[in-house]
Amino acid sequence: MYVEECDPECTPGAEFETDEFGGAVTATDSGFVHTGWQEFRYDHGSGKSHYAPHPDSGLYLWECQSAQECDDGDGTQVRSFGGLLYGTYSALTPLGKGLVIVSYVRPDDEKDVKEVSGGDTGGLRADVCKDLACTDPQTVPLPNDITVGSTKLDGPFLDVAAAPGGGFAIAAYDANFGSLNVIACADSECAEPKVTPVVGDQFRREYQERLRSRFGARIEYRPDGTPVLAYRDAKSGGAHVVNCHDSACTDFTDRAITGPGWARPVPGLAVDSHGNPQLVTFDMVNERLVLMSCLDGDCADAITTPLRGFTEVPAVSALGLDSEDRPHIVWGQIEDAPLATRTSAEYLRCAEALCGAQSDPIVDSE
Repeated sequence: MYVEECDPECTPGAEFETDEFGGAVTATDSGFVHTGWQEFRYDHGSGKSHYAPHPDSGLYLWECQSAQECDDGDGTQVRSFGGLLYGTYSALTPLGKGLVIVSYVRPDDEKDVKEVSGGDTGGLRADVCKDLACTDPQTVPLPNDITVGSTKLDGPFLDVAAAPGGGFAIAAYDANFGSLNVIACADSECAEPKVTPVVGDQFRREYQERLRSRFGARIEYRPDGTPVLAYRDAKSGGAHVVNCHDSACTDFTDRAITGPGWARPVPGLAVDSHGNPQLVTFDMVNERLVLMSCLDGDCADAITTPLRGFTEVPAVSALGLDSEDRPHIVWGQIEDAPLATRTSAEYLRCAEALCGAQSDPIVDSE
């Protein structure tokens, strides 16, 4: 994972290496924090099998003051998991003075795994931290029948957002079958998580094609405490907005806001000061990166603002809004180099709220 700090010029920062997919990063008032999965093995001569479950394996957290000032030490172990680290994902966001960290690892119920992992056999769970160091996390068990992502495949399959009045909500996307669930917690203890199936299984059999890495979902909260989601439809490639009508998303509207497009990745999502969804995605017909500004919660009406043209296969689009509703965008496309395939990335910032919407946008890039 590479980090750059843009304020507004972009400065390259540190590079973080972990053993597995599934790391995540989020900004805090004092810098940023990031997670990563680490796998440990016993030394030969230790008396144990080299591949035996190790108590130090699992999910770790690092706290950083800036992109240039980051402790590259051992980090804090948030979740111990000694089983095989297949299908590993994590997401995190500030919650009060601390964090909520959500993680998923493919279940492994071998007896030795349970013993070294404190009974943890994998699956989905949340850890609530009272501070950014997360020295004493509170573990929140979540329903064990929810699956996330796909084995040995990275992607935006797990996301979490903190509610304005406390609590949090999780978007969990199964890349094998194209299904999407929302798990809502009314408070940090989450004694009664509410699960809402938003999209059911899209395939009768496990989908194993290369397009899985383009699947996924993002979740944010409106100021009124209701979530909104954006996801990429598994079959059509269309971008969808899910408007939750209550805090647990038990009632919602799902609307396609683009046409099909096999190459479209998950749209970037943010919520403006009026509570309306803003999405950055790709116009596959005209080959343009666009900002879609919804004029209402259901996104029944929207203004599409062209930002950039693209010539290669789209790879990523992410969006954030500052306090004046000015978009900050990271997007990229896949470039075929002579010996490898790589992804280029560009940072865009708009000088006007919502990039000027109907007017010609004023865009700076890095």
